Amino acid sequence: MTSLQTSPEQRYAAFRHKAFLSYWTARFLTTFATMIVSVAVGWQIYDLTRDPFDLGIVGIVQFLPSLLLVLVTGVVADRFGRRLIMALATVVEACCALVLLYFTLHGLVSPLPIFFVLALFGMGPEAARFEIVLKEPPLPWGYVLSIIGAVMLLEVLPYLEELVRGLRANDGRLVPQKRAARGGTEGR
Repeated sequence: MTSLQTSPEQRYAAFRHKAFLSYWTARFLTTFATMIVSVAVGWQIYDLTRDPFDLGIVGIVQFLPSLLLVLVTGVVADRFGRRLIMALATVVEACCALVLLYFTLHGLVSPLPIFFVLALFGMGPEAARFEIVLKEPPLPWGYVLSIIGAVMLLEVLPYLEELVRGLRANDGRLVPQKRAARGGTEGR
């Protein structure tokens, strides 16, 4: 049996460990809940304002914290335990979901409080993204250079074609000859 052909027992061996199964289940349910909250908030904002622009604001408000936190998440991950960070991020998400539920049950008039809570909600999953990544060996330089060369050649080909057309039109000269001026100045 090759390394690409694994039996079903080997493929799902990690799920036999209770700790991994608990982690995977919690991670799946948290991600699922996050997606449901995102869709529900979009519907609620549109129902509240009937303005498609506010739907765009929902997306920006949820994305902006990840853009701002990208610089500090690595330092925080190095200084504090990942379990603590993931637990805090999950608590932040849960608190935000409860606040959004409170807003829904008490009838909200303006979308601004929802936007503020969504900014906090956007901080939750971003701090907890510690994915397991398979480390691949780096690509050989020859391969990388050949791909870059092929891309550059494809980018340069239209310009080369125009150069050849110009040379053909001008009898092999890069700059066309000056033509004599028209309108009676030739005979003088």
